[in-house]
Amino acid sequence: DGLYQANANCSWLMAPTEPNRQVALFFSSFELEQEKDWVRVYDGSAAVEPLYSFTGSDLPSTVLSTAGSLLVTFTSDGMVSGEGFQASYYTLCAAGYVPDTYNPDECLPCEAGSYSAQPGLLECTLCSRNSYSDVAGASACKDCPALAQALDLGSSALSECFCLPGYIRNGSSCGLCPKGAECPGHGAARGLEIGRASCRER
Repeated sequence: DGLYQANANCSWLMAPTEPNRQVALFFSSFELEQEKDWVRVYDGSAAVEPLYSFTGSDLPSTVLSTAGSLLVTFTSDGMVSGEGFQASYYTLCAAGYVPDTYNPDECLPCEAGSYSAQPGLLECTLCSRNSYSDVAGASACKDCPALAQALDLGSSALSECFCLPGYIRNGSSCGLCPKGAECPGHGAARGLEIGRASCRER
């Protein structure tokens, strides 16, 4: 008759067979007894804290893993049964990785100086001039210090963040140029002598 069994207690683990991939779970139909029967989705392979809990007849949106796999459980009480649910899943490259052009089943890390912010993207994005990425496989770029900026897109080291004109490097931060000195910024290393001291980019 198409109805699911009473007192059901089922579970399904969806895990990628290839590294650096995440799981996307897609529901095509959904009808459970409201507040009595539940589908719970866990991020990872253990039923610790559900990422989502679904009941009733509203079609859930797609669920995306962050831990590399999804565990789905279904429980019902001993009373009313519904039509149940239908779902399928697929895998996609994790954040920080994109498909290999010649082998889409393989996920390659974004090179230093670039990133991919979410799973399933097809290309890496260069870091903005206000940021850099010094590792491969980054899902976000790191911010340059305040009042500093890279000379171009895709910087791969903190040392490529230069203080803006009017400011000079002071350790890992940028401070105001000393009075009477010239601090042109943009990586320039010239300075004006002030007595026995000199203002230079360090």
